[in-house]
Amino acid sequence: SVTFTDGTFTGNVTIGGTLTYEDVTNIDSVGIVTARAGVNVSGGQLLVGSGVTIGIAGVTTFSGTSDVHLLDNVKLNVGDASDLSIYHDGSNTYIDESGTGQLTIRASKTSIQKYTGEICGTFTADGAADLYYNNSKKFETTNDGTVTTGIATVTGNVSIADKIIHTGDTNTALRFPAADTFTVETAGTERVRVS
Repeated sequence: SVTFTDGTFTGNVTIGGTLTYEDVTNIDSVGIVTARAGVNVSGGQLLVGSGVTIGIAGVTTFSGTSDVHLLDNVKLNVGDASDLSIYHDGSNTYIDESGTGQLTIRASKTSIQKYTGEICGTFTADGAADLYYNNSKKFETTNDGTVTTGIATVTGNVSIADKIIHTGDTNTALRFPAADTFTVETAGTERVRVS
């Protein structure tokens, strides 16, 4: 065991065992620092100049109350070819999938919201897909088809297989029972036929 109060080394220092240092408030390295088992930063920041590359087989954990902060136009790249990028350009935020695959978001329920919490759309597995306008549901998929709340404007053709029914009065309908024919039904009985 050797104890130093002060020391300056101009060459290499090799330690085969464990180097323990207490009450060290600053380590200044001009060159490269290599840590073979990991670097534990607690209560402060780990500042890196031009970039960070993590190429380990294990898990990297960020814990505590501090955020991971990337500056504008600095991308978080994922994948061997950096196919997935997440970044902010100062005005807009992007999730880019530039590979040959697709961007898949998987959850039992997915919600797209304004940052204030206003709902824009919800998508439920084995259930409905809902679209909202100003936090009010306007379009919903159901087991039988779709439900539109409000005015539906169609600029092209509307194709109907059999009939148009009256809401809440399903035995009143306009029907298309055959080619070049339509009928009007009330109380489930045909009243008018145009052929």
